[in-house]
Amino acid sequence: MESTELSQNKGLPKISVITPSFNQGEFIEETIQSVLNQRYPNLEYIVIDGGSTDQTVSILERYRDHFAYCVSEKDNGQTDAINKGIEKATGDIVAVLNSDDVYLPGALDFVADQFMKDNTLRWMTAPSLYWGPDRAQARIDMMPVQIPEWKGGWLLRQCIPHPSTFLLREVIERHGTFDESFYFAMDYEYWCRLAFGGERLVGFDRPISGYRLHGVSKSVTARDRMAADSKRILDTYLPRLRPAEQKRVRSRLRSELAFRTLLPLLDLLKKGDQQGAMTEWKKRVAENPSVRFTRYWATTWLRIKLNWI
Repeated sequence: MESTELSQNKGLPKISVITPSFNQGEFIEETIQSVLNQRYPNLEYIVIDGGSTDQTVSILERYRDHFAYCVSEKDNGQTDAINKGIEKATGDIVAVLNSDDVYLPGALDFVADQFMKDNTLRWMTAPSLYWGPDRAQARIDMMPVQIPEWKGGWLLRQCIPHPSTFLLREVIERHGTFDESFYFAMDYEYWCRLAFGGERLVGFDRPISGYRLHGVSKSVTARDRMAADSKRILDTYLPRLRPAEQKRVRSRLRSELAFRTLLPLLDLLKKGDQQGAMTEWKKRVAENPSVRFTRYWATTWLRIKLNWI
């Protein structure tokens, strides 16, 4: 990628949008239309398809004249496709929009306006709406932005909606592309890499994208691999914190694990199964010994013991 400087004197910044794709023919046309319907005059739209065997390729052919670059060939997965797109990108600003997600109306104008108003802005994100496979009939919720307030917080609970995240190309040139060894958490690892590398993420309140949950989406089907990826990220970045911060992160992680592991057992109490709740509590604590002596370890045991719903 050749370096460019973002300047108001050049007019609207060039935005490169990269869509990685593989067998998402059911959704990809809506994704493409959401990008083109932005009517953004300085758009570079790049589609990297991994050799789809469904209707994806025929859909791409219908829109080929609207793409700056489009290819359909076997690749090594989503992260490889994203990195191929980044290598082709020439825009001042770079974003990734998956082939089952969409931009909301006016999204790119909003993004360009933020970068043009603030010449210190390098990395921005905003909320994303999310829904099930059928957007017309599904209840729509919002994925808010949760930006950690301290460096160790990036290793805890945070929410950075990928389809609403935009980077100056210079940031990518400085920190590299996405790590292809990650299957699910390549974006999470990248956000940690940027944050630990000194970049500042700025969040905005306006939703600018839509995120679709469906039966074959990676967010639904890859929870075990996500956990493995998250552990690798923790093992990589935790040692970079000061000892006191490492201790704080580990304590918070134990509490979060206890919350996810033990509080659902209260549902058994609501069903009148006190003995079953206690048996399951002992089993889960034995399987996850790190949750011992957390607040949820004690309070959940007490509520089960007292049959306090």
